[in-house]
Amino acid sequence: GGKYTWSTGATTKTLTTNQIGPLSIEVTKGSKKSSHEVELYNYQTNYTQSHTICDGDTVKIGKHNYTKAGAYIDTLKSFNACDSIIASTIEVLPTQTSDETVFVCYGELHDSILYRKDSQLVFHHTAINGCDSIHLVNVKVNPEIKIQSTAVPACPEIGGSLEAFGSGGSGADYQFEWSNGKTTNKIDSISSGIYQVKAIDSTGCSTVRDVELKNLDSVGVVQLIFNIS
Repeated sequence: GGKYTWSTGATTKTLTTNQIGPLSIEVTKGSKKSSHEVELYNYQTNYTQSHTICDGDTVKIGKHNYTKAGAYIDTLKSFNACDSIIASTIEVLPTQTSDETVFVCYGELHDSILYRKDSQLVFHHTAINGCDSIHLVNVKVNPEIKIQSTAVPACPEIGGSLEAFGSGGSGADYQFEWSNGKTTNKIDSISSGIYQVKAIDSTGCSTVRDVELKNLDSVGVVQLIFNIS
């Protein structure tokens, strides 16, 4: 075999060293000699990094995709064929959520939308931290108010009556407003015609209905004069 002489003074065929920079070796075999020189580098192989992401976002490190908060270790192959070990800390900012409840009457408009049943609206905004913010609006619809009525006709000189009954809505404490100014559920001694009645429940919701009264016809009296001769 040959004789090996390193610039460090070592005479082994292989050499382990922490030296950075040029390193030379001379190989002697019989009467022949050859010299070689190499440049040694110290590459950083351990890295740390941190990421802050929004809930639902992804951090890609090498072949791995991370969506949850935590500490992760990944080994990557760098351009110089050395392994790079990356320690990553991931913080996930939660989606901010708020909600409110809005009460509307049956068939009422709210933000230009007509409601006849309970609904939930979802609004997406951008929070101050740059992540999504969700605002929920729970729309509670008061049940529909219905009006039933009875009409009792009478002779015109006496006047008939109309009576209104409420149902639905809050279910209690109905107030009534008639087109003739009365505020009771029953109006009497009224002439024939169409009357409008408004029923208001305890929440302030209301509905309107037209009610007609047809009183009895009057009996006409015709004077008969006979000429008797």
